[in-house]
Amino acid sequence: MSMSSPSLHTILGSTGNIGTQLAKELKMYTDHIRLVSRNPNKINESDQIMKADLLLENQVDAAVAGSDTVYLVAGITYRTKLWQEQWPIIMKNTIQACMKHNAKLVFFDNMYCYDPMHVGHLTETTRFCDLCLEPLLVSHLPVGIFGWLLLVGVTPIVV
Repeated sequence: MSMSSPSLHTILGSTGNIGTQLAKELKMYTDHIRLVSRNPNKINESDQIMKADLLLENQVDAAVAGSDTVYLVAGITYRTKLWQEQWPIIMKNTIQACMKHNAKLVFFDNMYCYDPMHVGHLTETTRFCDLCLEPLLVSHLPVGIFGWLLLVGVTPIVV
């Protein structure tokens, strides 16, 4: 049974596996879904689509405008240098736009940093991949983001 809600739910990175599944699940709760990516496609008939590059502040701002809840599920090609260069920009643009438009932000991280031999049965003690450099980046990124949020007066909540 579908329940409509006037709140707009925006998915940044809507064409990946997570974004596609999220759009299907959200449809059970609302008909107000905006799908945002460099090459967006509708998942549900009522979806709004918007083309945007998350590295460009003005495009992220336009994508977030009018949203009640924003889901950041974008993926970056798995190369350490790209993560180091692009992910902080994407996070900054998204956080600033959500703050400006008073939107809630839901962030879904990826699983690249986990040992692929254990992905089928993750627990709190699942080890990181010895060959991955992303854990080093990920381990520093949240501290920077949370520190920045505190500085601008936002209290982050980790669920």
